[in-house]
Amino acid sequence: MNARPKLIAAGLASLALVAVGQATAEVIDFEGFSNGATVTSSGIISSITASGGFNQARIFNTAASNNAGNVATDPDLIAPFSEIGGGQVLSPGNVLIIQDNANGGTLTFMFAGPITVLSMNVFDADGGTVKFFGSGGQIGTTVNLGNSDDTANGAGNWYEALTFGATGVANVTKMELYFTKSGAVDDITVVPLPAAAWLFGSALLGVIGIGSRRRARASA
Repeated sequence: MNARPKLIAAGLASLALVAVGQATAEVIDFEGFSNGATVTSSGIISSITASGGFNQARIFNTAASNNAGNVATDPDLIAPFSEIGGGQVLSPGNVLIIQDNANGGTLTFMFAGPITVLSMNVFDADGGTVKFFGSGGQIGTTVNLGNSDDTANGAGNWYEALTFGATGVANVTKMELYFTKSGAVDDITVVPLPAAAWLFGSALLGVIGIGSRRRARASA
């Protein structure tokens, strides 16, 4: 690679680093949906699907008095919620459930581009798993959910605050959240990969390709 492509590549790298440094976390909280709505996407989540029960991802309003307007009657999903192990008490408003009659199932989230997943809150779960996937398949190991059901924690309603290491799980394009029985999720905190980082990768490949073709013609 001669001096000019090197200069271009360096400039693109600087642009990508600036963009990454400016990336900010986003919290996906499902508050923009009406009670009982079927959810198929939300913000940077381009697709949400459910398998299990009625195969529908639905909004459940945890603030609803006597479950008014909810898709099912579930006193275990009415706020407030205490964090298992001690911690903050939450009244989350809307949460996302599988309409499953407590038979469990999987919520699959497809993201519009690679993201870093930092944390999420899981409510009234009897157990389950979280799996992350990127372009090369599963990323890291499967994360096991704790038991945030009242039968395991005593009177009241409970949630688990899940955090995924100090820096989260990076380059995620798909996430699978499996509940063994009932369960709900809210406050999925993510950091999108800035567009400039995408541009850097594709542009740098183009620069390298141009340099390679020029060298090949020169040596022919």
